[in-house]
Amino acid sequence: MAFRAVRSTLETAALLLGTGALGACASLAGLATGGGGDAGVDAGMTVLVFPDATHEDVRVADRTMPLDAHPDAPRDAGAPLDASMCDAPVPANEASIACPPAEAGSCMPMSLPGYTDIWKPPLAVPSACTTAQIQELVTDCLVGTDGGVATCDAFLSDMANATCNECMISDSTNTAYGALISFGNYTLLNIGGCVDLLDPCAEDCAKAIEGNESCPVVACGSCPANASSTAIAACADLARDCSCLHESVATAACASLASSEPTTQCYPTATNGGFDGRAIFLGMLFCGPPDAGM
Repeated sequence: MAFRAVRSTLETAALLLGTGALGACASLAGLATGGGGDAGVDAGMTVLVFPDATHEDVRVADRTMPLDAHPDAPRDAGAPLDASMCDAPVPANEASIACPPAEAGSCMPMSLPGYTDIWKPPLAVPSACTTAQIQELVTDCLVGTDGGVATCDAFLSDMANATCNECMISDSTNTAYGALISFGNYTLLNIGGCVDLLDPCAEDCAKAIEGNESCPVVACGSCPANASSTAIAACADLARDCSCLHESVATAACASLASSEPTTQCYPTATNGGFDGRAIFLGMLFCGPPDAGM
């Protein structure tokens, strides 16, 4: 069975198939919400999540630097960077506005007066997972081609995978985020965290990207439980024009990161494996063996 995802420039989300360990909704569909566009990125398209390449092909073909060159823990916030050594884009600043009133029962964004993004820095734990565990988690719980909910539940409930699961999947209420961010019934790629790990100079943009991923989730939190992935994606797009306008404008100013090394590796595109390819890449970056070649 194929699962659908709507890809965007700056984020991709997937419904988490497991029903037990993470209290996730047992919906067998992928979901991504977002707007905007950049060269090489399929914005607003409905596409198959699973690429033609194998997970191993995606992992090896995509990595351009050894894992041991990546940071292996959150950077010390008390040790500021030397700004003269940085050449990163700077997020723009524009205030969000109120959204149009929504009809009861509709999937439309809410206004979020007083909403403020809270930066959750990346939390990398080298060797928390084996390569096989990362591939299995993505296949069983985010792509779902190997058995759906039951297979995902079995993986999540196996104590042998507990350390890996904790590194890979962070609850949205955590103070730091691993490779994937769970909002209960679906999960976002931690693209902002990936950008921050690969280019510490781009931390301001990483913060903006993270906000652009999470704000629409909050704004569209009133969508009915039976809302389709298309309806929720449309809601998120609308949110970026009103209640999440601040985050959207800030992130748009950082668009060059999607096509610049090394941060281009963080973004899902048609040529790098899409959602599951990036989920595995982030898994290896945040949680994989430090001596793994990519």
